[in-house]
Amino acid sequence: MTHFANLLTMARLTVQDKTSGHRAHEIVHILHKHQLSKGLSPQKLKGTLEDLGPTFVKMGQILSTRSDMLPREYCTELATLHAHVAPLDFSQVIAVIEEAYGDSWQSVFSQINKQPLGSASIAQVHKASLRHGGQVVAVKIQRPGIAKKMAEDLMLMRHVLATYEVFKEQGATLQIFSEVINELEKTAADELDFGVELNNLVEFRQCNTNAVIAGAAGGTVAVSAGSGDTARITCPTVYPQYSKHSILVMEFIDGILIDDLDGLAGTNCDLGQLSTVLTHNYVHQILSSGFFHADPHAGNILVRNDALVWIDLGMTGRLNASERALCQELFVGIAAGSSERVKTALLTLSSTTGPVSHPQLLAAIDGILAHYASRSLGELNLSAALTDLLEMIRTQNLKVPAAFTLLARGLITFEGVIQVINPSLNVVAVIGEYAKTNLRDDFSLSKIKENVEKASLTALDASEAALRLPRQTSELLTMASRGQLEATFNVKGLDDVKKSMARLINRLALSLISAALFIGSSILCATDMNPQAFNVPLLGILGYMGAFMLSIWVIVGIIRNKS
Repeated sequence: MTHFANLLTMARLTVQDKTSGHRAHEIVHILHKHQLSKGLSPQKLKGTLEDLGPTFVKMGQILSTRSDMLPREYCTELATLHAHVAPLDFSQVIAVIEEAYGDSWQSVFSQINKQPLGSASIAQVHKASLRHGGQVVAVKIQRPGIAKKMAEDLMLMRHVLATYEVFKEQGATLQIFSEVINELEKTAADELDFGVELNNLVEFRQCNTNAVIAGAAGGTVAVSAGSGDTARITCPTVYPQYSKHSILVMEFIDGILIDDLDGLAGTNCDLGQLSTVLTHNYVHQILSSGFFHADPHAGNILVRNDALVWIDLGMTGRLNASERALCQELFVGIAAGSSERVKTALLTLSSTTGPVSHPQLLAAIDGILAHYASRSLGELNLSAALTDLLEMIRTQNLKVPAAFTLLARGLITFEGVIQVINPSLNVVAVIGEYAKTNLRDDFSLSKIKENVEKASLTALDASEAALRLPRQTSELLTMASRGQLEATFNVKGLDDVKKSMARLINRLALSLISAALFIGSSILCATDMNPQAFNVPLLGILGYMGAFMLSIWVIVGIIRNKS
């Protein structure tokens, strides 16, 4: 019945899809423009998605975190995706604001700058002043019609996927595309509802209150060498009373971008201290609060007086307590050079997309660990290690949660920022020190990697084996309950029998439906039901046509399979 179910899904989407015909022509024109039929490259794919518009740009950004689906070079290129969109005319900005408030824009703002601070595919931001109180604010305004356009694109994607499923048996890759579309739909819904970002800003401020005090040695870290001020972690204050579904009003941040070294030099800022504080805070977001900024590029981090300010909380990630514990275990395994530990953490984190060869998985992990084994902790390149790990996962029929790939991509981006402001700081070493101070003593990467000899590690693993057995048993039961553990028995010829039975059942079902349509239509044609065509009830004619098409479908299937 699988094919018939897919056929019904395609028919349902066809009935629901009233708008994407014109859009489909636009997409075909863009695909032809980029000459995709002559081959695909990371740069060509990126350019195509940018031209296709905001929905496809968002899809590309999601795909950039799916190393289980795309090769490394594609993920790296797609991570730089940005939509090139001209700013809205100021009259449109005013129209959006007044429609949202149901009143003149001057009822809320005393003035709004005509020149936007930034313009993106979904929204653009203007500097303004509140009429009551006079606070300087940033007003994020959603582009008119963008929700409808993205809904049309998503419908078109689902239509294409459903059509493909009718003619081709669904496999792991097709299932992943379906998951990407589901994730894109959720991401689009979140980004189009500015209430989500408002709540993210409120939660981020709560999670990071006193974060530096908890993470920095000695209680506080001086950012300004001259003034003795201490760094605070914060984000823009929001104004819920003025914010709507399509408008977000928040504090205007007049700060210096974190990678503006000339600007920071003019403030007598200690870049070494600044980078340490920033790294401690990002590790805090990941391993302590479990709520982290998922797009930590330099444009989203500003320095303002004694504060580090994170902006644009539209894209965030979450790790629950068990996922954070598994991330810690993964870091420990990598630092200790323990393939078994890394494998256990990965298998517990992951679901499978096909059969997993445990010897091959261990060999692949061994290869990665051997590559970094000769390096000291301070020499470890986090970006390279995570990239290698994600690439290995892609080839081993494993699929990690979206939050983990989002985290990995965020860490890679973040390390690039740190390398700009302080090339001598190693993020891995800071993770180890933070964990040692704030989480648990046995999570000290430095202690594991540099101060423990191989013989000691072997003895330690042997002594801990009995202690790990209950935990491993629990993990196996957890994996089984989550569908991540399967026992596979191969019976020769069984797959062929199953396929033959599936084809037989599908054809039988279609034949029964065709017969039912024929009989039902014959009964209808004997009545005077309206409307009619050629003195015959129209519904009866449609039934005959359906029965005829299903009969042809069954006959063609029988001939094609020579059965």
